[in-house]
Formats: sequence, C-alpha cells, structure tokens
Amino acid sequence: MHPPDDVPLALKASAAVIAIPSSQIAILEKRLLEKVKLRTDYNLLISAPGIGQILATAIILEIATIGRFASVGDFASYARCVDSQRKHRTHKKGEGNMGHDCAPEHCV
Repeated sequence: MHPPDDVPLALKASAAVIAIPSSQIAILEKRLLEKVKLRTDYNLLISAPGIGQILATAIILEIATIGRFASVGDFASYARCVDSQRKHRTHKKGEGNMGHDCAPEHCV
C-alpha cells in the first residue's frame, strides 16, 4: 500500500519550514558563542559536568558575571538548585503559612 501522492509533498514542505528557523538559530548560537567564549566565567561553567555550550551561554547572559555571587552556595540558591532552609526554632520559615484564622479548605 502506497501513501497518497500528497504525503511526500507535505513532508517536503514541512522539512523546508523546519530548516529555515533552524538555520537562523544556528547563526544566532554561533554569534552568542563568539561573544561569551572570551569570558573566564564561560570556561568555568563548561568545566562543570552537565553544563554544555548552550546552557553556559544562557547562564552567562542571565547572570552577567559570576563574581556577583559571594559563594558557590549563593549561586546555587539563585539557580534554585538547593532548597530554602530558613529555620526559626522548631519549624522552617514560610512552610504552612496560611494565617491564624484561615482553615485550608477556606483559603484561596
């Protein structure tokens, strides 16, 4: 059984539609990499396991400079890689805050 005659034409058209944005993305990625590869922060990031060129580029463009973080923990917290652990005496701050007069079924 052969597919209808229009199927190969539709597939060819779909491939062309995908190819145009892909080529533009490649041009933009190349330009961004040229800019960020010159930075020391970039080389530090790509040396970390699991961080490739694209992720390192996105991080650099978002944070501006890694030097703005006083410690590794500060950066990990900014990147939301660690839980918030603000504790006060016996409970974690911000956990279970629904107010004193608000039962869970009535809070929105």
